[in-house]
Amino acid sequence: MSGKKRLPGFSGEWKEYRYKEVLKEVKRNFIWDDEELYPLISVRRRSGGLFHRESLFGHEIKTKNLRSAKEGDFLISKMQIVHGASGLTSKDFDGMKISGSYIALRTRNEDLLVIHFFNWYSKTPFFYHQCYISSYGVHIEKMTFDFKLFLNETLILPGIEEQRAITKVLDTAAEEIHVLKQKLLKLKKQKKGLMQVLLTGKKRLIK
Repeated sequence: MSGKKRLPGFSGEWKEYRYKEVLKEVKRNFIWDDEELYPLISVRRRSGGLFHRESLFGHEIKTKNLRSAKEGDFLISKMQIVHGASGLTSKDFDGMKISGSYIALRTRNEDLLVIHFFNWYSKTPFFYHQCYISSYGVHIEKMTFDFKLFLNETLILPGIEEQRAITKVLDTAAEEIHVLKQKLLKLKKQKKGLMQVLLTGKKRLIK
């Protein structure tokens, strides 16, 4: 993500941009209905992704400042971004609602930035640092994100095709890790089952 190692076939220079040149905030308001059930989403810390927090009827929600999130939105938690609370909205969360404490971002120019590439970029220590220095507060747990200040920070981007290639490599690696983790879970369950039958004498070994 820094350009220190290049994929085969790419050699062009990476260019520096301010965030305000490649990202834009989107706000999708809607007609409020106290009788409608609204699915609410949040973002986990440490780039842990989005999750469905709960579903509430309109009349159960005190602060009525929800907005709709769409697939491809990059969400930032203004109160938790110093802890890495940001992530990309996938198809599973399309149309769900976010509170006013979230910022939804889209690519300003699709010829400059692939939003999936930016999602990977947001997991880097450098991005974490940029969010930290763009926040204010007397305690790490109470810091608030200054979005306008953040927009003046910079990032270095390769060409659009190289962004797609990097994203593909990282997506493939993430999928392989997921598969290995699932195998590990199965092996742990097998081990637990074996321990239960072997250490209780329910199953005996053959000499």
